[in-house]
Amino acid sequence: MEEETELQSARDEVLRAIGRNLLLFQRAELMLKQLNAIGSFTSRGGEVQDTFAARKARFDKQTLGQQLKHLQENHFAERDPFEGPIDEADGSVNTIGFDFSLGVTDPEARKLAQDEMVKERNHLVHQMFAEFDSDSLEQCRETLVKLNEQRESILPEFQRIADELIAVSEGIACTAAFFASPEGQAALS
Repeated sequence: MEEETELQSARDEVLRAIGRNLLLFQRAELMLKQLNAIGSFTSRGGEVQDTFAARKARFDKQTLGQQLKHLQENHFAERDPFEGPIDEADGSVNTIGFDFSLGVTDPEARKLAQDEMVKERNHLVHQMFAEFDSDSLEQCRETLVKLNEQRESILPEFQRIADELIAVSEGIACTAAFFASPEGQAALS
């Protein structure tokens, strides 16, 4: 009876750890979708809301790996986001755009950390469940150790993404507040 209780306790711990790690991966993916949706877009002045909604819908369908690749290609280095203006037949279209760069000091190391995140997520979702024998106390213990190690390995990149989302969101809020302020209105007039 004590052995069965110990097994059930170990099994419950593994299931909690699986859920915790899955939630961590899903939150990272959600933050990336938000970052990618708000970055690097140009729109006709009156269509910003529609452009943003279309971008958000596009990014909502992408995988964690696709999200990270887009972030790497579009926001790791400073670049001109307005290289390709919106074409209008008469040439008289007004556009507005937004972009950000993350100032990544070592893009290759960051890419490796993000690739590892994708690898770990895929291992959890596609392989770990198939390998897990929930009727084995030893397997439960080993799996729990692997899940805890997995969590620790992805937390630094998760935190970097969270910090970047906060920084970009705060930057947008500050910019909007400036343009709405009397000082911003005076600067525009």
